Amino acid sequence: MTQPGALFPNNFAELEKYGNGGFFIVHNDVVEWKAVNVRERIALTYDVDGKKADDVSKELLDMMKTVKADTLVTLRVYGKLSSGQVSDITFNDVMAEGYARGAYVVLKNTAALSGKEFQEVDVQADSIEQIEEQLIQEHLKNDSAKITLVKELMQALSAEKKEGETTKDFEERVKEDGITVLKLDVLK
Repeated sequence: MTQPGALFPNNFAELEKYGNGGFFIVHNDVVEWKAVNVRERIALTYDVDGKKADDVSKELLDMMKTVKADTLVTLRVYGKLSSGQVSDITFNDVMAEGYARGAYVVLKNTAALSGKEFQEVDVQADSIEQIEEQLIQEHLKNDSAKITLVKELMQALSAEKKEGETTKDFEERVKEDGITVLKLDVLK
């Protein structure tokens, strides 16, 4: 007898790949697969390409209505939103809907999901400072207040440890500089 794979899938990738666990029994050149199906699995996938974050939330909630009690649910969401950010999708509500319908566990994978706000930017510059400048301009457009804030914060966070300064003192100084730039004096 040999056990060449996961007897029981224990993560998202194994659940997707195998669905359930199992083992082979080989007797006189006869190979027999014995599935070990502890719980039923429901695999849901959803492509968000060209859709708005609000619409995606509604459609994912509708998908969760197929969930049965005591099932393992895998939810893979991928693609690029036409508007909104990934954080605008109400994943907490989607997961809660699955659990409300009696799911044993709901696992989600959003690694290949992106929003329109953050796209690949082609930057051609000679120095790190020029690259930073172009990226800030690209993402913040012409919002001069935000551009100024980002530059000041980057300056504060790029501080180097002074000679003889302890790590604790350095971290405290950088933290205080960041709080000052963000005008969060309440936290001091």
